[in-house]
Amino acid sequence: MEENIVADNYFTIIPEWILYSEITPQAVRLYGVLRRYADRDGSCFPSRRRLANDLRVESTKPVDRALKELNSIGAISIQNRYTEQGDLQSNLYTVHSAPQGRDEKLPTSLPHGPHGGALKVPTVGTPNSHIMRANINESQDKETTQDLTDQFTDDVVALAQLLAELMEGNGVKRPHVTKKWLLTLDRMIRLDGRTAIQIEKAIRWSQNDEFWSANIHSPDALRKQYEKMRLQAKRGQTKGVNTVRQYIMDNTNE
Repeated sequence: MEENIVADNYFTIIPEWILYSEITPQAVRLYGVLRRYADRDGSCFPSRRRLANDLRVESTKPVDRALKELNSIGAISIQNRYTEQGDLQSNLYTVHSAPQGRDEKLPTSLPHGPHGGALKVPTVGTPNSHIMRANINESQDKETTQDLTDQFTDDVVALAQLLAELMEGNGVKRPHVTKKWLLTLDRMIRLDGRTAIQIEKAIRWSQNDEFWSANIHSPDALRKQYEKMRLQAKRGQTKGVNTVRQYIMDNTNE
């Protein structure tokens, strides 16, 4: 007769090469947590918020730093997961017992992982191993939005939500705020030198104009057409019906 063995105390194995690697104790601990969640293939997908709770830290920033450390020494591989609607889900982590090839990219932006192709939910391993992972799987997608917004400033998140709300107000199906949206708005601030106030005014102006509201349906479009809209609005000559004569006159450093 086959019986399941139930243990009161659980443990995980951490290879010596990780213990003696030049990483922080926090990263070593995170490796143990991920190893505890992983199935027989080494795969797991807890949310960053869940991992923060396990590490007893208040935000996901220490988790991100520890993930980057583990990724840099080849202890884990990280792959993004998306819903059918294109929204970001929790990452898929593959935990390695032996060091893999190093990848210098940030863990939250890795375009591919060891599995390749379309992502599939990892198969749960042994009969007893489902206890902890089942709870993770039920809660991780609910925490995904918080995980995503934690990666960007409040201004970037607010600008993305503003564009989505104004588009919906114009009769467009409310779009999903994706990582691509947030990255583009972040780049407009960091790389293009726009302020959050300038971008907010540009969003409101574009969605108040008949022509531009039909063409600006994403931060990518906003970024590409920003200078053209600025010049048109400054001249008070737009192609739309709702001509706005006063535009972000302070929207430029001229």
